Formats: sequence, structure tokens, C-alpha cells
Amino acid sequence: AQRHFQMKITDKTERWHRLGEVLAKYDIAWSLTGADAALLTDPHLRTDQTEVYARPDEFENPALLRELQAQPAVTGNLQVIEPPAPIALADDTGRQEPPAAQLVLVYAELRYRDDDQANEAAELLLPQVLERVTA
Repeated sequence: AQRHFQMKITDKTERWHRLGEVLAKYDIAWSLTGADAALLTDPHLRTDQTEVYARPDEFENPALLRELQAQPAVTGNLQVIEPPAPIALADDTGRQEPPAAQLVLVYAELRYRDDDQANEAAELLLPQVLERVTA
């Protein structure tokens, strides 16, 4: 399951910061995936959309959406994806903020998108994914 939202914040770093602050306040586990998570390891991929793993039903709270400055949308700049497994919410960056999903899941999300930019980013991540899987 997944839901789309349109956040007022367009700057990626500010968007991540707002997500971190607000979701922590509401005790919602989350992690970046897709292009934004790839951006943390390789600065070449930039997209307007932010994809996060979190439980989509937790984003039905109007107060939460107000604080995020987000509203439901058919397509938007925030996509909330049901985590495929608990490991999806385990941070893989060694950073405090923002949390990012395991690289193998980020790689899979990029391949799932199946567009040229996502495929190129996936190819750039592949050596790091293979290094972690074989380590």
C-alpha cells in the first residue's frame, strides 16, 4: 500500500528535516528510500519526489498533515510506502538524520520505478549494494 501527498516544502533538506521533526513527535518510524536515499550516498540523482517507508495509515491524522504542510494528492512530492519488512525501517547510513533504508531495498525501489534516471542511479548504487551483501 502507498499514499501520495503534496508537501509545501520543495527543498529536499528542509523536507527531510520537517519529516524527521514531525514524525518523531508522533512516534512514527520512517526511512528514506528510492532516489532520496540514493542521494545520501551519491549526489548525482535528484528528483522532486521524496519516497519514504512508513505505515501509510499513520498519515491519516489531520494534525500530522498540517504540521508537515502536506495534503493528500493523486501524485505529489511525497510518497509514503508500506515497509516491505521491518528491516526497511533500519537506518543504513550511519547518520542521525535522515534515516535511510538498507541499500538493497533502495536499489530495488529504484529498479521498480523503471525510468532511465532511476535505472542509472540503481547502476551507480550496485557496487555498494554488492559490497554490503557479500561482506
